[in-house]
Amino acid sequence: MASTLKEIQNAIKQLSQDQLNQFRAWYEEFDADAWDEQIEKDVIAGKLDSLANAAIANHKAGKTKKYNSETAYLTQSPKNRKRLLESIEELESGKGRQRDLIE
Repeated sequence: MASTLKEIQNAIKQLSQDQLNQFRAWYEEFDADAWDEQIEKDVIAGKLDSLANAAIANHKAGKTKKYNSETAYLTQSPKNRKRLLESIEELESGKGRQRDLIE
């Protein structure tokens, strides 16, 4: 590796706000791609089979929630799916805040 982690951290601290925003966008895409790649490898290796089977069994037993079509649309993107599922988890654990929509 050409730079140490400390050097990279120091370089990031020197970025302008615009550069930092560009870096965040790049890193978010990079991280999401790496996550998707790992999930694909895990699926191929069968590491998620037991989770998938449990989810299917729960669904057949009526233990799953039905989400509307807007939720299905939002979960098509891995990044949106991650954010949405984290938000749902926060709400279900009592950490959420109700807000009014701006129309």
